[in-house]
Amino acid sequence: MIHYLDTSLLVAAYTAERNSERLVVWLKGLAGIEIAISQWTRVEFSSALAIKVRTRQITPALQMEAAARFLSSATGSFTEFPVVSEDFATAANWCADHRSALRAGDALHLAVARRNEATLCTLDKRLHVAGRRFSVRTALI
Repeated sequence: MIHYLDTSLLVAAYTAERNSERLVVWLKGLAGIEIAISQWTRVEFSSALAIKVRTRQITPALQMEAAARFLSSATGSFTEFPVVSEDFATAANWCADHRSALRAGDALHLAVARRNEATLCTLDKRLHVAGRRFSVRTALI
C-alpha cells in the first residue's frame, strides 16, 4: 500500500504545529511502507511555508530549515508522482460538484492519489470526506 501525504500533514510535520510531535512519530512508524508526494505537493509546501513567514508564525530561518529537511526527505525517502492532465480534468470535475466543498489543490491531491492507487493521508476532515465521496482511499491521521 502506498501512503500519499497531503501538504497540510507535511507542513505540520516539518514546522511547529499542534500535531507536529504526533506526526513525526507516525511518520517514523511508516518505515518500510512506500510514502509518496506529488509535484504539486512541493509547490504547495513552499507556498505554505511562505505564508507562515508572512503571518509571522515562523521566521525566514525556520522556513529555510523546514524546506531543507523536507527536500532531503522528498529526495531520499518519498516517491514523487507526476501530475498529469488527467489529474487536472478529474480535479476540475470534482470541484464543480458544490457539495464536495473541495478546494482546487485538495481535489488535485485526491486525483493524483486515485490515479496511483494510493491512500491519501491527511489531517483535513473535509478532504477525508470528499475522498470517500469520490471513491478515493483516505486516512484521517
